Amino acid sequence: SPEQQQVLLGARPNHDRTMQDQRTGSLCYGALYDYFARRADFTPGWSLPFPDELKETERALKGMSLLRPDTYFNTALVNVYDTGDIITPHTDSSDFGDEIVAVSFKSEQTICFALRTPRTIRPGKWETNDPRNPVTSIRLPPNSALIMTGPSRTHYKHWVPPTEAPRISLTLRQAREP
Repeated sequence: SPEQQQVLLGARPNHDRTMQDQRTGSLCYGALYDYFARRADFTPGWSLPFPDELKETERALKGMSLLRPDTYFNTALVNVYDTGDIITPHTDSSDFGDEIVAVSFKSEQTICFALRTPRTIRPGKWETNDPRNPVTSIRLPPNSALIMTGPSRTHYKHWVPPTEAPRISLTLRQAREP
């Protein structure tokens, strides 16, 4: 709902000490994932408490049978992107549960998938000419949710080419607690 968006996105994002890509700012709820140490950090103060509004989002997705009944999220990452910002090709860590939800706000954005790392043409531009490694592109309209599970997040490289307009993404995950 617009009210939930206001609560979740209303806090002022800060630059995150662990971001590996070009992003204007980020805000962590529940746990901060340390990309270098490859683990979730639940240390108080590194992230904000996981809000009830996100639990409501999880329940709504389960109510639409879009998530398995045993899925639960305990960490969320809000990223703010300016025009031209990117996410480099990567797979998601096995430190997270099997289902990840990415919600895109403010503007339309493309996400790309390929089985192997594509060739870098120039910063922010990747391609593959290998017919055995085709690139699949999906357009995400504003306020859309992409649910990734299984090989789509752990085996296929996925990336976001340069953003065409400012956008905000919300990523919900289940981080393994120590």
